[in-house]
Amino acid sequence: MSQKFDPANWQKLVDPERAEHLNPERVVVLTGILPGETVVDVGTGVGYFLQAILTAVGPEGTVYGVDISQEMLDKVAEEVGESAQVRLVHSQELAIPLEDNLADHVFVANVFHEIDPAERVAFLQELRRLLRPTGRLTLVEWKKEETPHGPPVEVRLGREEIVSYLYQAGFRFRRSEAAGPYHYLLQASLKEGIFGGDLRP
Repeated sequence: MSQKFDPANWQKLVDPERAEHLNPERVVVLTGILPGETVVDVGTGVGYFLQAILTAVGPEGTVYGVDISQEMLDKVAEEVGESAQVRLVHSQELAIPLEDNLADHVFVANVFHEIDPAERVAFLQELRRLLRPTGRLTLVEWKKEETPHGPPVEVRLGREEIVSYLYQAGFRFRRSEAAGPYHYLLQASLKEGIFGGDLRP
């Protein structure tokens, strides 16, 4: 069983020092999110990336902030608010109450390593369900090495491990790059999507 982030520690998520090693604006630029797109931010927490995503999609786009913690979503509502452009969704891990083929982009940061290993493929398949045929999935995760911040190394996932899970869930690997000194970004698309690449490690 993987350890989940305790919502009682939410202040760690808004520590100004965090932006020094995981800058939300820079990360969102790396995702390639475009104006007018519909983005689902799964595990939005206190909305650390939400404002940067909103800026990227612009006034014609829509962002869904999804989390299993209502406490976290309440804090997002206080800071960002909820409107036709920002929709907050209380969810179960493997059952996100959104319709199929809704999103151009699903964004998941620092969440996947917390999913129970036995449920990781099912979790990715649920994300896949949300994506349009040409949609993209972006995962941001801690590098599997010792860093001054973050979870224990033994619970982190290397790129090859995540790529294997993606393959099992029906995704195609697109690319991977550093998202900061302690994080990496991995992007995938649907098999029937427009992007090439072989998902196999």
